[in-house]
Amino acid sequence: MNIRWFLKKVSRKIMIIFSISKIIIAKYFKNDFGTRALMYHRFGYKDKDPFCITPENFRKQMKWISENMTALSIQDIEQFFSGEIKSLPKNSVVITIDDGFLCALEIAQPILKEFNLPAILFVSSGIFDNTVKYNSDLGKYLSIEQLKIISKNGMTIGSHGYSHRFMKNMSDQELEIEIESSKKFLEKAINKKITSFAYPYGTKAAFDKRTRIKLKENQYFTAFTTQHGVIKKSSNPLEIPRIKIESGENLFYFKLICYGGMDNWRIIDNFLSKIQKPIY
Repeated sequence: MNIRWFLKKVSRKIMIIFSISKIIIAKYFKNDFGTRALMYHRFGYKDKDPFCITPENFRKQMKWISENMTALSIQDIEQFFSGEIKSLPKNSVVITIDDGFLCALEIAQPILKEFNLPAILFVSSGIFDNTVKYNSDLGKYLSIEQLKIISKNGMTIGSHGYSHRFMKNMSDQELEIEIESSKKFLEKAINKKITSFAYPYGTKAAFDKRTRIKLKENQYFTAFTTQHGVIKKSSNPLEIPRIKIESGENLFYFKLICYGGMDNWRIIDNFLSKIQKPIY
């Protein structure tokens, strides 16, 4: 574990611990903790991978959610922002998984089905049509046939762009490929409408107003960032916050994150986005 990652882990835990008093008071008065989108990436046993959650920990987390929270589908979120439903259930979460690694099918989906929890998987279409190279050290990706299976088994599929690059400052032609082409490819592959998007990298340095306009033009109803926070009626449906779930944090910390323990990390998100170097 490098020093940068160590300091980040320590900072996360300090922020969560500072939030405990707020959480205790809210829980005592039986307040609504709100709705948060949780972001996962990989599942398995890789000690040095900060985004690889062990199957045992993932199962504990999903079991706790099934017993203490309400897990929402992307359709619930879309209906909320469209006004079809006036409010979201108290103490609720949206489970999202990025990138489309094989472990989403082999590990995550069986556990989600065990507890009858909905989830959305965001994938980059360029990986599936074999035109975009990826870091194979992180794990094996789903094939097209496996993507169809995971969709048929109940997981919602969303677009993660085409090439998994920063979209801010892209040309109009590049944006068309990332947003429109990826949508068409995935819709053809799974024979279902694609209505949700997750910005690759997801910081404020990774997308802009042009990106949101292009998403809206192509009939995406929701888009998720990696900016921390709670989902509110006032939230922009094309800029929905998400909280990263990382390895090495026990169930106690996971509960606090679901109750808002990492919401204030958004301050750090804003700072880091200003110094982050784009990946094109």
